[in-house]
Amino acid sequence: MTDFIRFEQDGAVVTLTMNRPEARNALIGELDGQEIIDACGRINADNRIRAVILTGAGSCFSSGGDLKK
Repeated sequence: MTDFIRFEQDGAVVTLTMNRPEARNALIGELDGQEIIDACGRINADNRIRAVILTGAGSCFSSGGDLKK
C-alpha cells in the first residue's frame, strides 16, 4: 500500500481522502487505482455505510493522472 487513500469512518459515513497534496493528489500507477478499488470493496462489504465522500488533501481535489511517472 502506498497510503494514497486515507479511509475515515464516522458512523454511516466514510470519507476517502486522496492524500498526495504535494502532487495535487495525482494518481500514480496502478497501486493508487488498486487502493481506490480496495476501499470500495471495504465499503461494499459493510452494510452500515450509507454515504461516501471522496475528497483530496490540500488545495485541490485531484489533477488526474501523473503522466511523468
